[in-house]
Amino acid sequence: MENYPPVLSQFEVQAKMLDFAEDSSNLEDAIAMLAGWIEMAEPRLQQHDIAALICIGGTLYRESRRRRLT
Repeated sequence: MENYPPVLSQFEVQAKMLDFAEDSSNLEDAIAMLAGWIEMAEPRLQQHDIAALICIGGTLYRESRRRRLT
């Protein structure tokens, strides 16, 4: 895909690096890492940043739950 926003390109590069390293992390691992990071960083974050991160976490959690149920 051309014209990726820079952050999406970084996500793609990171995904390729994880594949190359044969990293076995899955969606549940990513959710746990995000939750841990939010808890650690929460005192330094603005409310709108926390809300955005919680929305992302909620989306990831929902997709993880859907995958487990199918």
